[in-house]
Amino acid sequence: MQASNLSQLTPSLSLISHLTSQDVNWTSRVHISVGLQIFRGYDGSLDMDSNGILTSIFNVPRALIGVIHVGALPGTPENRLDVAAIAENAVAEARIYESAGFHGLVIENTHDRPYLKGSVGPEIGAAMAVIGAEVRRAVALPLGIQILAGANSWALAVAHACGAGF
Repeated sequence: MQASNLSQLTPSLSLISHLTSQDVNWTSRVHISVGLQIFRGYDGSLDMDSNGILTSIFNVPRALIGVIHVGALPGTPENRLDVAAIAENAVAEARIYESAGFHGLVIENTHDRPYLKGSVGPEIGAAMAVIGAEVRRAVALPLGIQILAGANSWALAVAHACGAGF
């Protein structure tokens, strides 16, 4: 990205700086991700969302998306909490992102190691659906689902079950 185009990101970068210095307890599992894809238009101009996808989901041309890495889920080696406690932690993180002005959220089962390639058990799908539903109930931000590693059919099922939009 050229230096002249970096000024377009300044509000988002300032928001991240503000959030990390004042609102996030780094002992929690709160991580920050920025959803940004840059396209060049036919005339060579910078077009952040040429198909209007970001605008249709988040109502902004550039979206700041917070990723909630939920705790290890039941059925995985590192699990220590029940689904209700994991959902409560996810809701607390979602509220931090919402109060900081983020445009959307993603929940992800980052701590379910070792990852199974391409699929997960039904206990993972059920837990993620419950967590997603609780996050949706607590905050008004668009929600996305990611189930590792590459469990795309499960991610779609969970998104459908909890009303996630992407």
